[in-house]
Amino acid sequence: MHAESNMSMEPIKVELSWSPLQVAAGQKVVFEALVTQNGQPVDDAKEVLFEIVSNNNTESKLEFTGESSGDGIYKAEGTIDAEGEFTVTSHVTARTQHSMPSKKLVVQP
Repeated sequence: MHAESNMSMEPIKVELSWSPLQVAAGQKVVFEALVTQNGQPVDDAKEVLFEIVSNNNTESKLEFTGESSGDGIYKAEGTIDAEGEFTVTSHVTARTQHSMPSKKLVVQP
Protein backbone atom coordinates (compact mmCIF):
# COMPACT_ATOMS: atom_id res chain seq x y z
CA MET A 1 0.00 0.00 0.00
CA HIS A 2 1.54 3.20 -1.01
CA ALA A 3 -0.18 6.49 -0.64
CA GLU A 4 0.83 9.73 -2.28
CA SER A 5 2.79 10.79 0.77
CA ASN A 6 5.38 12.69 -1.26
CA MET A 7 2.83 15.31 -2.33
CA SER A 8 3.75 17.65 0.52
CA MET A 9 7.42 17.46 -0.42
CA GLU A 10 6.73 19.12 -3.76
CA PRO A 11 7.63 22.83 -3.40
CA ILE A 12 4.91 25.42 -3.69
CA LYS A 13 5.31 27.80 -6.61
CA VAL A 14 4.27 31.44 -6.45
CA GLU A 15 3.84 33.73 -9.45
CA LEU A 16 3.63 37.37 -8.46
CA SER A 17 1.98 39.99 -10.66
CA TRP A 18 -0.11 43.16 -10.50
CA SER A 19 -2.40 45.22 -12.64
CA PRO A 20 -2.25 47.69 -14.18
CA LEU A 21 1.36 46.97 -15.17
CA GLN A 22 2.11 50.71 -15.42
CA VAL A 23 1.39 52.03 -11.93
CA ALA A 24 0.92 55.72 -11.19
CA ALA A 25 1.20 57.25 -7.72
CA GLY A 26 -2.16 57.31 -5.94
CA GLN A 27 -3.67 54.79 -8.36
CA LYS A 28 -5.37 51.61 -7.19
CA VAL A 29 -3.30 48.49 -7.85
CA VAL A 30 -4.41 44.87 -7.63
CA PHE A 31 -1.58 42.60 -6.49
CA GLU A 32 -1.92 38.94 -7.36
CA ALA A 33 -0.15 35.74 -6.33
CA LEU A 34 -0.84 32.51 -8.15
CA VAL A 35 0.03 29.65 -5.80
CA THR A 36 0.44 26.12 -7.15
CA GLN A 37 1.93 22.85 -5.97
CA ASN A 38 2.73 20.03 -8.37
CA GLY A 39 0.87 21.95 -11.10
CA GLN A 40 -2.33 22.13 -9.03
CA PRO A 41 -3.83 25.34 -7.56
CA VAL A 42 -3.37 25.81 -3.81
CA ASP A 43 -6.54 27.24 -2.26
CA ASP A 44 -5.66 26.57 1.37
CA ALA A 45 -2.72 28.92 1.92
CA LYS A 46 -2.41 29.93 5.56
CA GLU A 47 -1.22 33.43 4.74
CA VAL A 48 -0.61 35.55 1.67
CA LEU A 49 0.86 38.97 2.34
CA PHE A 50 2.06 41.53 -0.19
CA GLU A 51 4.85 43.72 1.18
CA ILE A 52 5.83 46.85 -0.74
CA VAL A 53 9.07 48.55 0.31
CA SER A 54 10.48 51.75 -1.17
CA ASN A 55 13.98 51.27 -2.59
CA ASN A 56 14.83 54.88 -1.61
CA ASN A 57 13.48 54.68 1.93
CA THR A 58 13.44 51.20 3.42
CA GLU A 59 11.53 52.57 6.44
CA SER A 60 8.57 53.15 4.12
CA LYS A 61 6.66 49.89 3.96
CA LEU A 62 3.12 48.92 2.97
CA GLU A 63 1.46 45.58 3.58
CA PHE A 64 -1.70 44.21 2.00
CA THR A 65 -3.30 40.88 2.92
CA GLY A 66 -4.19 38.63 0.01
CA GLU A 67 -7.65 37.06 -0.14
CA SER A 68 -8.30 33.84 -2.02
CA SER A 69 -10.37 34.26 -5.18
CA GLY A 70 -10.17 30.58 -6.14
CA ASP A 71 -7.99 28.61 -8.55
CA GLY A 72 -4.90 29.28 -6.42
CA ILE A 73 -5.19 33.05 -6.94
CA TYR A 74 -4.83 35.45 -4.02
CA LYS A 75 -5.49 39.15 -4.54
CA ALA A 76 -5.05 42.34 -2.58
CA GLU A 77 -5.93 45.86 -3.59
CA GLY A 78 -3.91 48.84 -2.50
CA THR A 79 -2.60 52.26 -3.38
CA ILE A 80 0.99 53.46 -3.46
CA ASP A 81 0.99 57.20 -2.93
CA ALA A 82 4.64 57.94 -3.72
CA GLU A 83 6.47 57.62 -7.00
CA GLY A 84 9.78 55.78 -7.32
CA GLU A 85 11.16 52.28 -7.25
CA PHE A 86 9.71 49.69 -4.92
CA THR A 87 10.30 46.04 -4.19
CA VAL A 88 7.12 43.97 -4.02
CA THR A 89 7.45 40.71 -2.08
CA SER A 90 4.66 38.20 -1.74
CA HIS A 91 4.98 36.22 1.47
CA VAL A 92 3.08 32.98 1.00
CA THR A 93 2.72 30.36 3.72
CA ALA A 94 1.04 27.18 2.51
CA ARG A 95 1.29 23.50 3.36
CA THR A 96 4.16 23.96 5.85
CA GLN A 97 6.19 25.90 3.28
CA HIS A 98 7.08 29.55 2.84
CA SER A 99 7.79 31.24 -0.47
CA MET A 100 8.64 34.89 -0.94
CA PRO A 101 9.33 35.93 -4.52
CA SER A 102 10.12 39.61 -5.13
CA LYS A 103 9.78 41.88 -8.15
CA LYS A 104 10.69 45.48 -8.84
CA LEU A 105 7.81 47.93 -9.29
CA VAL A 106 8.33 51.42 -10.71
CA VAL A 107 5.59 53.88 -9.75
CA GLN A 108 5.20 56.78 -12.17
CA PRO A 109 4.32 60.32 -11.00
